[in-house]
Parts: sequence; structure tokens; C-alpha cells
Amino acid sequence: MSYPTITISERSKKTVIKEAIRSETEGGYGRTRAKYTKPRYQFDLDYLAISSTDYATLEAYFLANQGSTFSFVYPRDSQTYTVMFNQDNFSGDYISSNKVDCKVSLITIWH
Repeated sequence: MSYPTITISERSKKTVIKEAIRSETEGGYGRTRAKYTKPRYQFDLDYLAISSTDYATLEAYFLANQGSTFSFVYPRDSQTYTVMFNQDNFSGDYISSNKVDCKVSLITIWH
């Protein structure tokens, strides 16, 4: 089941994660190497003033898919990524009776 297609705000971002292992010898020399051969991507999605119905859709998706992997199409590059939630809680701030601000963090998996 794919992630819901609800419009994200301009503050949303995609971050490339490419970890490295660094060490220093007793002589003061440094060494570094990539920890993994492939990068990961983290998506920090901002939803501003979405309807309470869209918020309920995101919450239901979180509850049904937390701990699972799923497909996510990032709207800025139209690429499909296999991701999981990068958070253990889900909350929103009601800014009016039917408008909510919330954030969702997703991270890609290796396969």
C-alpha cells in the first residue's frame, strides 16, 4: 500500500545520508571509509493547514504501517522509494477546528 498523496509544504526536505567510519592512529594520521556502499534518504515532510480529514488519513496510515515498509513517491522528483517511518509517534497541532499542522519523517531502506 502506497503512502497517501497529500500535498506537502515548501519546508519539506529530502536529505542524503552517506555515513563514514573515521579513525585516527597513534601517530596522528587519519583514515576514513564509507560505512555503506549506497546512500539512504530521509524525508522530513511538513504538512501545513491540512484538513482534519487528511490528518486522519495520515494518522490511520501511520497506525496501520508503523514497523512495515511501503512505497512513497516524493513529489519533487517523482521517484518511488521504499521507506519506513523514522519516528515512533504521530501528532498534530490543530490551528483551527478543521485545520491541522503535522510532520512525518520517512527513511529509505536498503534492499
